[in-house]
Amino acid sequence: MRHLLVVPRREVSWALRWVFAMYVFNARAGSSKGMGGESDERLLAAVARGDREAFEHIHRRYLPRLRCFALRLADDPQDCEEIVTASLLNVWRMAYRFHGGSKASVWIFGIVYRFWLDYQRRQEATRKEGLCGAEDVLDGSERMGGDFRGKGLDDVLRQLAPETRVVFELTYCDGYHYTEIAEILGCSEETVKARMVAVRRMLDRFPL
Repeated sequence: MRHLLVVPRREVSWALRWVFAMYVFNARAGSSKGMGGESDERLLAAVARGDREAFEHIHRRYLPRLRCFALRLADDPQDCEEIVTASLLNVWRMAYRFHGGSKASVWIFGIVYRFWLDYQRRQEATRKEGLCGAEDVLDGSERMGGDFRGKGLDDVLRQLAPETRVVFELTYCDGYHYTEIAEILGCSEETVKARMVAVRRMLDRFPL
């Protein structure tokens, strides 16, 4: 498990003020470097050197997508904001660890997902999170009730374990391939495929 910066709840408001202050700083300083057209990978390399303007561009590009992703994970707007804010701070502080072995978006989404896992562990101390094995995922899907009448797709998907549901989200909502999802989740590609099998088995029982 990679080491992540954990931002306690009481520090989130400070983090939001810190990000806003960065926007003010860059707005006053002007945008002379013209980094808007740079690739995400080049921007991360600049962030690793402490370039605040590069981080501003990363922040603007990814904030809407990360909010949607975190909200699908957490199902709570306040939790979503805390997860996204803390994850973006991790991007700022950990950008030097990105070496271009994957797409920048895969690396950033992985930070959000791993922070969410840690967040869940802290919020629900009695429940063990972490990535479960393929057999556990399939067993969990079989234990779900088979009568989905009167329920929307979102309600049905929430019956899945979060680690399984996120595979569906990353595949159909964000357009990632299994190899990229495996890197985001920190598991094998075979586990990703097994989790998708569980989703498809469930959807086969969903009345269209």
